[in-house]
Formats: sequence, structure tokens, C-alpha cells
Amino acid sequence: MPNAIAWRTVCTELKENDILIIIECLKAFKIGKSQAIFCTLCALPTPHLMCYKILNCHCTLCKQTAPYAKCPRRAQKVVYLDRKVASLLELGEHVARAVPPHSHNLTPAQKDFAKQIGMEAARIHTAMLLHFGLRPSQLPALQKVQNVVCYYRRTKLGGNDTTAAIVEAVQRLAFNGGEEEHDPFTFGWDVDREGKLVVGNGSDEKSFLVGFSTKALLHQASRDPSTFIFHVDATYKTNQVSYPVFVVGITDIARKFPLLALLVTSQQQKCHYAKAFAAIRWIYSKVLGEQFRVAYVMGTLMLPHTILLLQNSEVIASMIISYAIIT
Repeated sequence: MPNAIAWRTVCTELKENDILIIIECLKAFKIGKSQAIFCTLCALPTPHLMCYKILNCHCTLCKQTAPYAKCPRRAQKVVYLDRKVASLLELGEHVARAVPPHSHNLTPAQKDFAKQIGMEAARIHTAMLLHFGLRPSQLPALQKVQNVVCYYRRTKLGGNDTTAAIVEAVQRLAFNGGEEEHDPFTFGWDVDREGKLVVGNGSDEKSFLVGFSTKALLHQASRDPSTFIFHVDATYKTNQVSYPVFVVGITDIARKFPLLALLVTSQQQKCHYAKAFAAIRWIYSKVLGEQFRVAYVMGTLMLPHTILLLQNSEVIASMIISYAIIT
């Protein structure tokens, strides 16, 4: 039977905010283990959980002093989840007792602020100066703010940008004909042998192109082509990786802009526009059972050389291109 570890008590049953103040005074550490188990320390009769974390020394000065040895210093943080209190224990001594300067950790209030503000990590990092009245030297490192934001987006908001997750989400919502009028679906141009959408990784060889629409949106273009202008524009501020988004719609005689579809692509090359327009015509014919008829087209300054691809189509009688400079 292994011998019991002789932990030294630093503090017991303090509020978590008070524990964080003590932890902030410790040397740099890295969490080696974090696990929730049934509590074995409290005297409460009802079963409840506690969470314990092992904090291993990660001090650069200790590494420089003993580069081929592991610092024996460890700490254990035990959180009693029902009572919202925590205890801190320690074991061993640091190889080097000096404390080098290190960046501050985020407090629970700062983490909540980062989750609620809904901005990019760099802007959240700057906004903390005014919101909490901090000096620049008291700010946590930008990387720590990025870790909190990315973890919250990935686990709570479903923001996972891995290729496998994107492919699974796109293919799960792919058009199959059985959708209701207002159910969103995805579509594209490239498909594999099984008929599934091919979602690239954004490279030159495997470009990314995915469209989003509903049957109700596409039905808005089922009208006399001489009564509307087919409108294509591009924007860049709707996603984290700044992929161009083609906004496809029509401008009618009432000066309204009914949206038809949104297409996300990795680049703005001739081949990407060609596939985007082909995908729109394909999905329109699948939903409405007729060809997409267009008489007038309006695009931006980025589109003339690609919109000309549509001239070979029999469904276009004439074309008017209005140039709008994107500033």
C-alpha cells in the first residue's frame, strides 16, 4: 500500500476569490490534474462532490537552476462544490526560491466580463483596462484572455472551427428535398461519389464553398425576370477567419432587397465565383423545378470578370453591371 502524502496546509475553507489572491502570489504553475470526486473531507452526511487540482511548478527560474530535474514543489487546491469554499495545500520546496515576474491570471469577474462582452480577444484585453480600472502592468497576458474566449466559444457557443466539425455540420444540413419552407439547408457545387457535399479546407487545391438558404427565400425569385435585378455583393466581417461571404439577392421595383442565399468561400477567384453561380442555379432548379431566369445583374467592382461567366447561359437575356467601389 503506498504511503500517504504529507501535504502541508496553507489555508482551509476560504472563499474561492480569497484563494485566488493567495494563488496569485505563488510562482508560475501548470495544472497537472483536475478531477471531480466524492468528497472525503467534509463531515456532511449527504454525498457531495469536491474538485481537486494538482498545481505543478512551471517556474522558468527553477528550470534554469535544474534543467534536467523536475521541481518537487506541488500544490493542491480542493474546492467543495456545494459550499463554494476551497482549501490549499502544498508539498516540497522550489529548486530556486526567488520569484521571477510573471503575468497575472484572470479573476472570475474578468472571465465573466470576457464571456459577456462578445468581442474579439484583443479588444476584450484592452477593454479590461477601463472596466476594472487596471494599470497596464496589472493586465493578464493576451494569450490567457484568448484561451478563456476560445474555450467558452468552443464549449458553450458551439464555435468549433476544426475541419472535421465543419464538414460534419455542413453535410448534416445538406439539401435533401424534404425540408420545410423555412428550414435552413446547405448546398454547394462539388460532391463526392456518395453524393455528399465536398467541404474543402480553404487551400488553393481544396477551396471552401458552402451556401445557406431556405425554400422560402428561393421562392422570392420566382417572378418575371424583367421586374428585378439580380444582386451579388461580398462582405468580409461575418466570420472569424475573414472568408468572403457572397450575399445573393434581388432588388425589386419596390426598392426592397429580398435575400436569396449566402455563400461562404475561401477566396475571390474566378473559379470560386463560377462554382457559386452554378450552385445557385442548381439549388434553384432543385427547389422550384424550373430554371433560374435573370435579365439584369448588379455587382461590385470585384465581380465584372466573373459575372461575365453567366453570359453563356441561355437564361440571361441582357445584363446591366453597376460598379460600386468597396471602401
